[in-house]
Amino acid sequence: MSKLPHFSRLALALGLSTTLLMSLPCQATDAHSNELGYASSTRATSNDYAATLEQLLTLLEKPQMLQSMAAAITNDSTKQNIISNHMSSLLSDQSLRQVLVEHIATKLQQRGSSLNDTSALLRAIGDELQSATLQFFNGGISRLSDSELQQLLGSIANTANRWDDQTCQVVFSGASNSGVYRTLLEQLDPQDLENFLHLTTQAVLYEVKDQPAANSMSGSDLAKANTALFKVIGLWAFSDPQAAQNAFALLQGSMQDQAPDPVTLCHTSRQLLTEIVRAEGSDGSLLRRLVVHTYLNQLQ
Repeated sequence: MSKLPHFSRLALALGLSTTLLMSLPCQATDAHSNELGYASSTRATSNDYAATLEQLLTLLEKPQMLQSMAAAITNDSTKQNIISNHMSSLLSDQSLRQVLVEHIATKLQQRGSSLNDTSALLRAIGDELQSATLQFFNGGISRLSDSELQQLLGSIANTANRWDDQTCQVVFSGASNSGVYRTLLEQLDPQDLENFLHLTTQAVLYEVKDQPAANSMSGSDLAKANTALFKVIGLWAFSDPQAAQNAFALLQGSMQDQAPDPVTLCHTSRQLLTEIVRAEGSDGSLLRRLVVHTYLNQLQ
């Protein structure tokens, strides 16, 4: 198989979209932005940016700011509390905070961002926070244990199984904008949201703290995982012949670079993902590692 299947890449991409909730949408209101003090020099140093970032993070730690940002993401008060609690947890982790400040200060200096243009600076910081969070998540996803990965993919499967055909069409057609993310968030079960944020946070922290990878794959592992994948699909031929046929067609389309119908892709992908989450023993672990491997491979 020259390429790994569509469902793996897209399944974890759905989980990846939830890291946007961790990227701290830094859009301080006018009432709060005047609390920040900026250096007057137009040639700011990395230390100047770092000092400004520390001020901003301290501002964001305020409960009213966290609640305000969460309210901008969802109208559900339960989900607002979940989001603000996880943001607070992230901001209070000193090891992550130090890495973020150093990383983003360097990026801002490279961009030549002005410390005197508040609106532009906040947008730049928001962009870099999001980029850094996704970068750390991409590095940390392979560091999750199998049980953590199983829980993360389980929440993704639960979420995908809640979608109607219209939502499937939007997501699997490749649409990507804030409206789509908000729609997905509104359909998330609060417990799945809790799991998403906890596990994506763990992936980020594992990367920052350089925890050893738990999900790397050798060539022989890949061969075994592909065998396990076809074994799972083969079992459907007895219980659900049409689903098995769709799954085989999906894999064949993946090899031929064909774009399957988004709704069919959604239905088949979430059924495959559900089975991968349920799979036990070494086959289950290999299949879940295959999802991670495929996602990371697609980023290269």
